Amino acid sequence: MNKEIPQLLDIPIEQLEVWKDANVRKMDVLLNIEELAGNIKQHGVQIPLLVWEKQKDKQYLVFSGQRRYEAGKIAKIETIPCLVYKNIPLIHAKILSFSENMYRTDMTMEDKSKATRELFGKFKNMEKIAKVLGVKNVQTVRRYLKYDDIPEEIRKYGKKPYGDLSANEIEDIYFKVPDMKRAIAVAKKLASLKKSTVKRRKMHASIKVSNPGDNVETISRHADKLIRMQTFKIVLPDTHSKTIEKIANIRKISAEDFMTNIIERWISDYLSGRGHE
Repeated sequence: MNKEIPQLLDIPIEQLEVWKDANVRKMDVLLNIEELAGNIKQHGVQIPLLVWEKQKDKQYLVFSGQRRYEAGKIAKIETIPCLVYKNIPLIHAKILSFSENMYRTDMTMEDKSKATRELFGKFKNMEKIAKVLGVKNVQTVRRYLKYDDIPEEIRKYGKKPYGDLSANEIEDIYFKVPDMKRAIAVAKKLASLKKSTVKRRKMHASIKVSNPGDNVETISRHADKLIRMQTFKIVLPDTHSKTIEKIANIRKISAEDFMTNIIERWISDYLSGRGHE
């Protein structure tokens, strides 16, 4: 890892530009950027950008904090606080970019998987990748890599204008429906159903228990037969509820869907032997 201690400087905004190759966030960069610009105009940039100094022309390349940089331009501020690195390799800049983005506004699975794939090409070691990314275990790294293996013909149904499928829904389709043509048909059908509805949840549940030879019509018929969908009421302290709402908002899903995803993943891990009592 890079051992350089960066210097904190206020840098004129015209001397900054985005280091595109180093930024792992490729999607949703400008999402709600006007709101962030309004906040910066009122309070300034509170968290420094991470930048590399190009000493030959005194330009600074932003490799973490591009949303703050873009919002700062909209807010027309003159300078931005930056942590300046003079000697940082591209791969280490990517690691820092991933680490910071991981714990701010949630990165898309697309960005996580592509960044992990590049690190795997560099290190060839799951444990080392988990360590440099700051993720809890090797299973998380494997999940990111597996997602990157899913063809774009299916992954596109998680992006506008094709659909709003979650990473979990896309993964379940790909790994449960081995035939590509049928998998695309299932993805299209699931994406056509309104999010956070019982019908959508039934279809997803049917996909997870489907047989490799099932087509979209068979999966849909099974979904229609899933009549029992039990409702549970969960009472949480106010701080926990607000945290759930905050994370759900960041991930652009409802709090109910967020809680359902957590519980379904825990049950799946438990039934497969990966969970704990």
